[in-house]
Amino acid sequence: MIITLNWLKEFLDTDKRLNEILDGLIQLGLEVEDVTNYADSLEPFIVAEILHAEKHPNADSLRKCKVNNGSQELDIVCGAPNARTGIKVVLAPVGSKIPTNGLVIKESAIRGEKSQGMLCSSAELGLSDDSVGIIELESDAKVGSKYIDHAGLRDVVIDISITPNRADCLGVYGIARDLAALGFGKLKELPKVTLEESGQSPIKTVIESEGTAYFAGRYIKGAKNQESPQWLKNFLTLTKHKPKSLFVDVTNYINLSFSRPLHAYDADKVNGNLVAKFANDGEKFKALNGEEYTLSSPMTVIADNSEPLAIAGVIGGESSASTMETTNVFLESAYFEPKVVISSGRKLCINTDSRYRFERGVDMNMTDFGLDYAAYLIQKHAGGSISEKVSSGSNKWYYAEISLNSDQVKNRTGIELSDVKMVEILESLGFSHKSGSFTVPSWRHDVTCKEDLIEEIARIYGYDNIPVTPLPDMDKVANEALTPRQKFTATCKQIAASRGFMEIVSWSFMDENVFKHYSSLEPIKLANPISSELNVMRPSIVPNLVQMVRNNEARNLNDMSIFEMGPIFKSSIPGDQENCLCLVRSGQIDSNHYLGTKKYNALDIKADVLAVLTYSKVSDSIRIDREVPSYYHPAKSGRITLGKEVVAYFGEIHPSTAKVHSLKQNLAMAEIFLDRLPEAKSKAGYKGALKLSDFPAVQRRFSFIINDSIAASSIINEVKKLDKNLIKEVKVFDYVKDLPILENGDRILGISISMQSEKETLSSEVIDGIYAKVIETATKMGAKFRDAA
Repeated sequence: MIITLNWLKEFLDTDKRLNEILDGLIQLGLEVEDVTNYADSLEPFIVAEILHAEKHPNADSLRKCKVNNGSQELDIVCGAPNARTGIKVVLAPVGSKIPTNGLVIKESAIRGEKSQGMLCSSAELGLSDDSVGIIELESDAKVGSKYIDHAGLRDVVIDISITPNRADCLGVYGIARDLAALGFGKLKELPKVTLEESGQSPIKTVIESEGTAYFAGRYIKGAKNQESPQWLKNFLTLTKHKPKSLFVDVTNYINLSFSRPLHAYDADKVNGNLVAKFANDGEKFKALNGEEYTLSSPMTVIADNSEPLAIAGVIGGESSASTMETTNVFLESAYFEPKVVISSGRKLCINTDSRYRFERGVDMNMTDFGLDYAAYLIQKHAGGSISEKVSSGSNKWYYAEISLNSDQVKNRTGIELSDVKMVEILESLGFSHKSGSFTVPSWRHDVTCKEDLIEEIARIYGYDNIPVTPLPDMDKVANEALTPRQKFTATCKQIAASRGFMEIVSWSFMDENVFKHYSSLEPIKLANPISSELNVMRPSIVPNLVQMVRNNEARNLNDMSIFEMGPIFKSSIPGDQENCLCLVRSGQIDSNHYLGTKKYNALDIKADVLAVLTYSKVSDSIRIDREVPSYYHPAKSGRITLGKEVVAYFGEIHPSTAKVHSLKQNLAMAEIFLDRLPEAKSKAGYKGALKLSDFPAVQRRFSFIINDSIAASSIINEVKKLDKNLIKEVKVFDYVKDLPILENGDRILGISISMQSEKETLSSEVIDGIYAKVIETATKMGAKFRDAA
């Protein structure tokens, strides 16, 4: 929406400076995109007269002109086809700068002829897109005067971005109303219009289809169409609307001022009455833009007895357009439902100022005012007699009422207002108040609930004035946003992500042919599957993630760590499902392992599982055995139990299962049954950041030979219990079999421990004591100590 400062002041009595008005617009939510001060850009240009014009001796397309600038005669070469003797023009003297391209005018020779300036087109001055010829001024324009003063263009142009909900600000009056509510001046009353009506209109308005609520018009007889007065041409020119004729310019002025679209028909070209009706399928229509369109029902058109003359709310037709020869004009002012205009405009791909406003909702109460004010302006400048108004339909508006009190405003925004102040703000925007309810004005289609009213209050109160409220003290938070179980599962996701896993989300369905490799239960079949490969509910998340790995292998993406948290289904009984966290690693890992780069294995995925169990505070109470489902490798996997409850499986995929998915490489996977784990218990309130020890940690490594019957996890658990205050971490760094030094069934187990005190640096005596206890504990469990690794 482009407006000018002077146009704004036609409706707003204000003494605010430009910068203050711009700031006010931004506060109101009306974003200022650009500001152009023509007093700066057009100051150097002067009114001149072409004394003589002739063909350029060396160029057929150029004219050689002798120009009077009021003080001297200049030689100027011009390429405009309308450069001719006797016309008044706009001169850019040497040293001036063209606004649109920054070109500085210099004296030069063009094709051998001297040129001491430039004659300007409207496009070169940034006033319109018309670049066909130079500007021709009125014959009484004073030679030597400043063009900006002659044209009355000492104005500031403001380009405002209007959001789709603020259709009321698609007219200058609506913007002035908002600024007045902000305290930037007094909103002037709408112009008082008194018409001397003369007889009845020979053209009536008729509504025959839905979507046209009100259709009014006036017939003006004997008016002389002509150029518009200078003030009107200036307003239109500065807002990028090309002045055409008085009848058309007046309708554009009403539209831009009050967001009230109108249309002017040449009444002598109308055959009978004007009827709002649905178009006939296949009907042809030539619009004002020169394009021919094929219409169809239910597009709404305005038609006479012969043909459609306009597409309702979108564009007029060429056959009934007013011209400079028009003397009898019929003005149309109607209320078309937004859905009708949107439908027609989209189907025909036509964008106009009229459509832009109708589809967002115009003010019903402006329908008659816009019609009467346009008729008044035409009669004032072009004469003629105005008929009585003709209309059909109803212009009654149904006003919405919304209840609101100051407590609700405070709860939503933190703004503390008295009821009196709240009413004052809303009434300044046109809302009326009665007994705790506010009536929405006819121009505010976007206000439908109390939150919309609160937004209006916040706009006028000022977003910058809303008090800053500090975040609540974590020690005083009364209610957690998440339930303990939600917090627990969310933290499990965070743990997985922190260990390098990426979350994926797959279907809760799978292929029945793959199902049998993962469960011996009866599959839960879908009544209407989206695919033949997604026809049963999954009993495990593992097959979906394994297939995801296979899909990535096909694209040469072999190194993956992914997880998914979601439900698995045991039977069709409602509620017979549980939440599971599934982890899968494939490919290689770079680590400080003694072999360098290595592939993920069962021990890696086991460490991931233990990280989750540690958060649940159960890692010291678990037991590990090898009773795993058939899709796990029997010698490279484990089952984790807590009491009698199975809480997790981990390990490498069984080769036969890998074959089902056509995997190219081995992978490690795990399933953690979250609903079987206790929620992590913690004291209420914020504990603060974890305090790190100021004293160094000490690492020691041990190498043992163990029999296949001894679980490595049992040795680790016993070592952890030796000194829970000093032993911070115990992990496996080596697990080897099939070496010549080993007897059948033996393994080499390498473990490392990290010791650290939070009170002092560990002495040699303390370190050696723990070292000896580790060896002693492992030996008692059947391990044979080899050496310190």
